Amino acid sequence: MKPRTRWLPRSTTPLKRRNAKRHAANHLRAYGPEERKAFVLSLPCTVRNSKCAGRMQQAHIETGGTSRKADASKVVSLCRYHHIDVLHRIGRPAFEKMYCVDF
Repeated sequence: MKPRTRWLPRSTTPLKRRNAKRHAANHLRAYGPEERKAFVLSLPCTVRNSKCAGRMQQAHIETGGTSRKADASKVVSLCRYHHIDVLHRIGRPAFEKMYCVDF
């Protein structure tokens, strides 16, 4: 039996550059216009307890499908602690149960 090759040969095709128009359209869809982003970031943390820490962040509470963020209507304001350290670590269902919130 012939041993498997572990590494694939390198491709000579250069990486594609990011399509700037499509990137801008996806960013607008996912986060909304600048005025909406500023408004969401001006809101207090949705959880508001003694552990709140860090700047406000726009937290997507749903996905838009595989490797895609949901649109701007699925965004809530969370502090850095609740967004990164809690929501991303334990997941949305456990987060909602732990803090008695319904997204």
